[in-house]
Amino acid sequence: MDGNKRIGVHAMLVFFELNGVVLNYTQKELYEMVLAVAAGNLKYEDMLQWVVKHQG
Repeated sequence: MDGNKRIGVHAMLVFFELNGVVLNYTQKELYEMVLAVAAGNLKYEDMLQWVVKHQG
């Protein structure tokens, strides 16, 4: 509600871009991942797997 999810995901994407990590995802995939993290349904290992799966 207060924008923390948007700022957090943007910081993550900028960090990856600056470090040469290219992710391929749909907006829906990104949205669902961010909401799962915010809801506590996605742990670190799950998020890491999401990133690895979407590297391209």
